[in-house]
Amino acid sequence: MEKNIESLKERVAKLKEKSRNITGKLGAKAATSAGVDTQVMASAGHAPAPAMLRDKSREEELLGRISLVEQEKALLGARIEGLLNEKKHLEQTVSEISRANERLKNRAAELEKSKCRAEEELENASRVLKKYDLTAWNKYSVDLVSQFINEANRYFRTTQGMIREAIGMCIGDSGANETLKKKIAVVEEKFKEVIDVFLDAKTKYTFESVKLERINLKSVVEAVLHKNSGKFPQAVSIETKFQDPEKVLPLDPALFTEMLSELLANASESIFQKGSITIETKTMGRKTIVEVADTGEGIPPHLVEKIFCPFMTTKQDHTGLGLARVYWIVQLHNAKIDFESKVNKGTKFTIIFTEEE
Repeated sequence: MEKNIESLKERVAKLKEKSRNITGKLGAKAATSAGVDTQVMASAGHAPAPAMLRDKSREEELLGRISLVEQEKALLGARIEGLLNEKKHLEQTVSEISRANERLKNRAAELEKSKCRAEEELENASRVLKKYDLTAWNKYSVDLVSQFINEANRYFRTTQGMIREAIGMCIGDSGANETLKKKIAVVEEKFKEVIDVFLDAKTKYTFESVKLERINLKSVVEAVLHKNSGKFPQAVSIETKFQDPEKVLPLDPALFTEMLSELLANASESIFQKGSITIETKTMGRKTIVEVADTGEGIPPHLVEKIFCPFMTTKQDHTGLGLARVYWIVQLHNAKIDFESKVNKGTKFTIIFTEEE
């Protein structure tokens, strides 16, 4: 734009110079013509000669050209003024986008801090609860976490509209450069990830009252496998072992199905090539054991203690809440869950249901 303005200014200067030259020539021509015409007319005593008429026509032509030059000069002046106004407007727009970008950066930093605080509080709460009899605290704990998630969602709802509007304005502005647009797009994506995590947390930590039914364990396991059959890669084989095919347990069918489906999904995702998943049930007195074992990549040692913590995940497209919900489903059944894992060997989750006497 600066080059365009300078070019127009040079063009106006040339037109002004051209206008002055034409005016000067016209003035000299008119003066010469007027002196000759007066002498001829005075001496001859009759009308102007044809040469005089041609000079007059030439004069009118030059005047017309001067008028056109002046008009073009005026148009160019108006165009320069318009470009200068446009430049000023664009500078203001860029300044506004820069301020908006700074606000977004600050807000994104605040959201990240809030997310870290939430993770820390949830992790601390998990550690504290391990010191108590979890059976008595199960439902209360779930309700407490659910309340926290609902409050967090309410907090984000009051700000996400404003942030989304600002992001949309910045990305849609034609005056913003591509680098700035890309940075803003990254902020938008990260903000969306934060919102998605809390929305998923709200779902994962919302439980209806547990509806226990005495159902056949073998039947419900086979129903879960049938429901998820299309999700397993062909290279993954599924094996079941039922020590007591007639075993009946008090279970919530919907929650047990969700829990076992999550464990199967994790097992399947841990197998990158050929492998197997084994579901085995055992009965030992009043205890019924359900094991889900895989031959996948295993869990890294530094993550073993955090496996049931909320938001703990090694996958970019996961929120890290699946196993946290599995943990609470197990607790709501007054059961216990544990696991053992070896890197590049596989992982086995063990769930122990204890029937009351």
